[in-house]
Amino acid sequence: MTWNTRLETLAFWLLLLVPLTAPVSRFASDVCLIFVAIFFLIHSIFTRDLAWLRHRWVQIALALWAYLVVRAVFTEEMVESVGRAASWLRFPIFAAAMAYWLLRDERRHRTLLYSLSIALGFMILDTFMQYLLGFDILGRAPIPNEGSPRLTGPFTSPRVGIMIIWLAVPAMAWWLMQPGRKSLLLGVLFTAGSALVIFLSGERMAFLLTGLAFILAFAILPASRIKMAGIGALTALLLSIAVWHNPGLMERQGQQTSEVVGEISGSIYGQIWQSGIEISKEHLWIGVGLRQFRVYCPDAAYGPVNNIEMRCNLHPHNMYLEWLVEAGLIGLIGFVGIVLCWLRPIPARFAELRRDPLCVGLLITLVIRLWPLASTTSFFTSWSAVPFWLMAGWWLAVLQPSYAKGQS
Repeated sequence: MTWNTRLETLAFWLLLLVPLTAPVSRFASDVCLIFVAIFFLIHSIFTRDLAWLRHRWVQIALALWAYLVVRAVFTEEMVESVGRAASWLRFPIFAAAMAYWLLRDERRHRTLLYSLSIALGFMILDTFMQYLLGFDILGRAPIPNEGSPRLTGPFTSPRVGIMIIWLAVPAMAWWLMQPGRKSLLLGVLFTAGSALVIFLSGERMAFLLTGLAFILAFAILPASRIKMAGIGALTALLLSIAVWHNPGLMERQGQQTSEVVGEISGSIYGQIWQSGIEISKEHLWIGVGLRQFRVYCPDAAYGPVNNIEMRCNLHPHNMYLEWLVEAGLIGLIGFVGIVLCWLRPIPARFAELRRDPLCVGLLITLVIRLWPLASTTSFFTSWSAVPFWLMAGWWLAVLQPSYAKGQS
């Protein structure tokens, strides 16, 4: 075994740890991601395997990274802004490592699916345990909240629902479409269990995105309509039982969601978005720099100073608005350009891609992550970025000819 083979094997094992560590330690998952990126650069330099640099999305990402760093130098809080901008490079390199180095055969895709399934199963069971017993496997209790407690699962704050939907769809789609009753049963458990736990968690945006994912899966996944309708009916039954057991869930997931949507401009998200829009008007082209929304937002020029707690936050709570405010129109166009490169093969290959449940699951995940109307956490924080780039790199990997050959 050559040194390069050993390096690749080690990097693949670290890749498997990324989804496994995501539910318990964002630091650990980020460290695994960083080492995968570093090992890929070492491999590329010493083997002179630099073909991945010819991909258009990589070129845009490198140019965007350079721009972010230069822009950060001229911010008020330069050290923090430069640190965030410079370290962002690890994410596209990690995605490139997945696509063009580590996931070049079907067996590795399957192994990564097993890793993802274990992480998903753990989050579902841990959160359901917290709901039933009042504490999870780590001893964490739900967070008290009007109507119904907010579940956290293995996390310290209410984010288990969104993490599940960020990771679950490829595993659900794959298991549902595998031959055999055991695989089908596992797929049903993952699908219904994920929806139930997300509903119980009280996370409204996660539940809305789950509904969107279900609609897309029903429309795209090459499964019988009877099977999909049956899974939908089972999920609806479980949610009905949950509401009967705890009516406060319906108040939060139904009534409060309707109120926020109906009065979006007066909601906390609407006010934060408005602050972001006002900032972007004055800094349209180059933005204010990464991690600078929190610095500019309290200024009276962008909203009333007696309402700072409502209209300001650490970030604008929308991915596209965050790019616009902090990186300007230049940064937003660059990011959209990367995404368009990822999605460009779909029209020509849609019939082929929809026959593969893993491809469908990854595509649905990208759609819900990129949904423009969603309220989101910061795109640049590791606990949000690691799952995003994991799915992006995986999507790019299934587009490669080597994956298609393995499936034939």
